[in-house]
Amino acid sequence: MNDLSTLISRLPDQRREDLLRRLASARAEKLKLVRRRPGAETPASLQQQWFVDQTHRDNTGDRFNHVWTLFGSLDLEVFRAALDIVMARHESLRTSMAMSGIAELSVVEAKEFPLSYRDLSAEKDPEASFRILADEVQKSSFDLQRPPLFKAALVRMSPQEHRFLLTVHHFIWDTASANIFWRELSASVKVILGVEQLRAESAINYRDYAVWQRTAVTKRKPSLTQWWRSYLEGVEATELPGDRPRQELQNRRAAALNGTLAGKETLSDLAKLCTLEGTNLFAGLAGIFAHLLGRWTGSDEVTFGAPFDLRVDERLRDCIGHFSNMLPLRCDTGNARTLREQIGVTRDLIDAVKARQDLPFNDIVAAINPKRDPGRTPLFQIELALQESHPGQQEPVLPGVTVSPEINQTENAEFDFSLLVQVDTDRLRFILEYNTEIYDRQTMEAFSTSIITLIAQAVATPNAPLESIELIDESEKAILEELGDGGPKTGDWNMPVPEIILNRAKDYPQAVAVSYADRNLEYGELVARASSVAARLGQLGVGPGDRVLLVARPSDEAIVGILGILLLGATYVPLDPDLPVTRARHIADQAQAAAWLLDSVEVTKFSDLISVPRMTISSAESVDLVVNSHASAEGSAYVIFTSGTTGRPKGVEIDHTALAHFCGEIRRAYSITNSDRVLGFARLNFDVSVFEIFATLSAGATLCIPELPTRRDPVRLQNYLDHEKISVAELPPALLPLLSPTLSSLRLISVGGEPFSGQLVKLWSRDREFWNGYGPTESTVAITLKQCAGDWSTNPPIGRPLPGARARVIDSAGRLVPRGCVGELMVTGPTVALGYFRDETQTKRAFDESHGERSFRTGDLVRWRSDGELDFIGRRDRQVKVNGFRIELSEVEHALLEVDVSSQVVAKVVKAEGLGQVLVAFVTPHSDQQADPMLLRAEAAKKLPPYAVPARIICLQAIPLTSSGKVDHRALDSALELDLQRGRGAMQSSRELSSAEHHLAVNVFCPILAISELDPDAGFFELGGNSLQATQVTALVEQRLGIKISILELFQNSSVRALSSLIESHRSGESSSSFRGKNALSAESASQ
Repeated sequence: MNDLSTLISRLPDQRREDLLRRLASARAEKLKLVRRRPGAETPASLQQQWFVDQTHRDNTGDRFNHVWTLFGSLDLEVFRAALDIVMARHESLRTSMAMSGIAELSVVEAKEFPLSYRDLSAEKDPEASFRILADEVQKSSFDLQRPPLFKAALVRMSPQEHRFLLTVHHFIWDTASANIFWRELSASVKVILGVEQLRAESAINYRDYAVWQRTAVTKRKPSLTQWWRSYLEGVEATELPGDRPRQELQNRRAAALNGTLAGKETLSDLAKLCTLEGTNLFAGLAGIFAHLLGRWTGSDEVTFGAPFDLRVDERLRDCIGHFSNMLPLRCDTGNARTLREQIGVTRDLIDAVKARQDLPFNDIVAAINPKRDPGRTPLFQIELALQESHPGQQEPVLPGVTVSPEINQTENAEFDFSLLVQVDTDRLRFILEYNTEIYDRQTMEAFSTSIITLIAQAVATPNAPLESIELIDESEKAILEELGDGGPKTGDWNMPVPEIILNRAKDYPQAVAVSYADRNLEYGELVARASSVAARLGQLGVGPGDRVLLVARPSDEAIVGILGILLLGATYVPLDPDLPVTRARHIADQAQAAAWLLDSVEVTKFSDLISVPRMTISSAESVDLVVNSHASAEGSAYVIFTSGTTGRPKGVEIDHTALAHFCGEIRRAYSITNSDRVLGFARLNFDVSVFEIFATLSAGATLCIPELPTRRDPVRLQNYLDHEKISVAELPPALLPLLSPTLSSLRLISVGGEPFSGQLVKLWSRDREFWNGYGPTESTVAITLKQCAGDWSTNPPIGRPLPGARARVIDSAGRLVPRGCVGELMVTGPTVALGYFRDETQTKRAFDESHGERSFRTGDLVRWRSDGELDFIGRRDRQVKVNGFRIELSEVEHALLEVDVSSQVVAKVVKAEGLGQVLVAFVTPHSDQQADPMLLRAEAAKKLPPYAVPARIICLQAIPLTSSGKVDHRALDSALELDLQRGRGAMQSSRELSSAEHHLAVNVFCPILAISELDPDAGFFELGGNSLQATQVTALVEQRLGIKISILELFQNSSVRALSSLIESHRSGESSSSFRGKNALSAESASQ
């Protein structure tokens, strides 16, 4: 007590008062542990009750498999006699379960310790024979009602080596029991040899504890449950990204690594640091482990499980039995903290958990009630355990006999992985047991190397921030650099693409360059018309280096305009004709264009944005001149504006060097030649259009652009792909399930923009190449590629860098992270953008030239797989992709906050039944106002591109927060689910519906949109629908109403009233051309 008093007196005043208050509270609640009344019922303990409830299972994970090697001349008789004494002294070894209404503990009289003996020393292969025997022992089945609940065998391997196998059911045993067993065995040997007197048995046994525990925990259960609910509110189980997808039903096959975690000096120094912080070694290890998990997962908070020993009474210290309670530890990763600070924080956390450790894990799970998953344990998937060495490792059990440290590997992994740490006199040893159905050995080796490195460096520099410590050495750095090197470029890509196109036109002037609307534009004509556009722009004052705003939809005219701008040496800035005026104004202001170039005189809504000359593409008169390209390698080719975190779009500036390199490498990878017909599907303000246009034309191939009605309708698009004999196509993953892969001419399909199911590969790679391309706009379309084939049970990886490019996976400080560890992808090479146009601050933040070339920090979280491919994990920031469109959630929130009624806004992407993957916004109005979701969507649509307008807006009284003050995303998901269950649509109306309209609303719109009421005049997309659900509408209309309508007709008549009128017109045989409702959608917004 003097030591404890001294320790408490050294604490800061506030911590000392808090600790004394907690101790007083604990004493007030605590019941004294006394012997049970003779003849009283002895129910199973709360830990044992779990096994009682699971008696239908025969789980090899419910046992401990111990194997110890005994070196020296073993006196078998003394060894057996010592075991008999241990058996007699510890009633847990003689305990089973008796069912008499409740599960009671039954103890049989002391008998000989049941030990089988085998001599394998004369065997030809003793090791092989031992493995067979060990397998038999460790797979023994146990009946909880039939003692003993253990199997033991002593195996003679040679005159100087024996192996002691002990397999014990968890019902009567825990990790600490092994140490107690060896202490007792060692003491019993000394008694037999007359060295010591037999110690008195403990006055308290396991049955006393079980009776006391049920009373004590029952009394405290309300307060314990309340604390655990508060502590784990909103908790998410930490998972290291796996090498394979998690299956619902797993065999949980285990494998293990083992080795030295820390040497003698490091162990001693770590123990001293823990003592200085007033805690034990486990707190130090837990703090380091939490930090490492955070580094590997990219999280600032992690949760893992740890066994807590409930031998709270000194009289239970030497009692064998099941006293452990597996508890979740929710830890801050302490990135900015020093090791000493992290130990202190972890100490306080463990102290708080220990004060509430009596509540059984199953009761904690019931209190939290997390969503259950057959492939996961509730609340945590990772375990950390610390085990002290047993006496047999430090002194002989018998004279001349020593015991080796056991290497204890189970057949089944209870968790994703468990780090089991054992304390020896001269080192910390570890066993890293992992689920082989999730992780490869290489990943686990990298993790174990990381924690060994982290412990050594952190202990050596205890006052340095943990985040400053590197997790890899120089040899690993060299491996990672080689892994991320795409190799030398495969060709000389120095010539600007416009010049390459001119050469194609000279060589093959009559080859078809662009096919659109039954028109074929030959290369010679394309170059001639583009030259006319260039000449006219020059007359308007546009010159090399200037920017031209291009307002056009995909067509042959648009391609003429783009090439004309580039031939002049100017930069094209695509502006979507359907953008809200507010957003278009931002782009026009930033671009500082010298002219407008329009594909139609009808586009007038942007006329007043900037006062510069304007012309239509078709107005350029043919001129007879020598065609030249003024595009230079250093000059800008285009500026494409993407979502910005500040609410304003950012302009990504790409030069001709980047464009030429990308086109050259992608042509080589995809083997694009002049015989190919490439689909032109993307809109011009998305960078996939750069691939479609320039990779095609620089190869002398034909760019085939479908008209807007065809782009909207999967059926028409399917026919177009077939009829036009498209050979190469890049399509969004969300669109492929709506198409059939039975396209005989299609030799290559490329996808990208977002993760996709491996099922797409299986369906689409049978008769063609299937490629996954990854790359932000800042890296010129794509910078990594992966050709996929066969069956994929998980989302395919994004592959490896293009030749000439490099990829590095880095931490927040820009350092390389280990293989398997999650980090930010930084890409380097000639295709990296110049930066953000006229935005020096954002450019400096995202771009870097410290490696001698431009590098870009993508913000994407990735990891190196064990096969050397990159896995996409998610985003470091709040940027998301929905159906391939890049959206900054902060921009969505900014747009909604500008609406007067809004007080707080949280936007997120959710996957909801009936809605698919959609963008949802949660809005809290000012206290004196009410919010109308429909009006909020309308206001957002004035500022955001159509794809960034939330499909659903849910109004809440307050944004829910966790106990730590963060947004409670689980609560938001529950709010969405509740909103769907209540069936509150984006807008409600009490206006009368005709019977036909009512039938359409109830049987088609409402089931698909997961709503119960709607405004019959609100468009399908205004109500939160998307293009995938639109195809479901057409299918249901045909199935339930017997009328076949096209996607185009739905887009043109998207409200219930308009669509009902269209259906009636079909029935009466009238033309549908006059039934364009007021909610008919524009071409591109409909396709979103």
